[in-house]
Amino acid sequence: MFAPFFKWKINRLVSCRKDISSAFVDYRKARSIVVLIEHNVRAILEPFFRELSDDGKQILLVVFDPKGPGDGNETGCLRLTEKDIRWWSREPKPAFLQRFSAFSADVILDFTVSDLPAINYLLALSTAKQKMGLAKSGLRMYNFFIQSKEEISPVDLAKNLLFYWRNIEIKGRNS
Repeated sequence: MFAPFFKWKINRLVSCRKDISSAFVDYRKARSIVVLIEHNVRAILEPFFRELSDDGKQILLVVFDPKGPGDGNETGCLRLTEKDIRWWSREPKPAFLQRFSAFSADVILDFTVSDLPAINYLLALSTAKQKMGLAKSGLRMYNFFIQSKEEISPVDLAKNLLFYWRNIEIKGRNS
């Protein structure tokens, strides 16, 4: 019912950003990363979080968990539940957006494979210079994305995104 308006709103927010094609952040220079995931894949993606952390990256994990208990006292993790989402627009509520915006990130890694309006909204509002994820729903939110004709798992998405990000070198811009 609200999908066309929501897509329009997301695309409008994204189009207000600066030129996204010049927003590459070298893996070696990235300091802070927001990782967006669905609750059911957290355990299997844990090795990727450890890798990022071992490489000196500060990580904020945003877990989409619609039926979850809400935010606990877990450091470095925000849990996005139904209580944090407006039922009529599927946007996160201002209190959650404030907690999300308090973490300044160089990069957002979206390891979600489903089209989740609340996650799309966070991506559109984020001030991160680089946003990476799986192309979905015709929204232009990423400046670096994986496009797959077949279904892809969150693990394969994480492997591919991190592999390519680590190995991209832009002539004259990397040290």
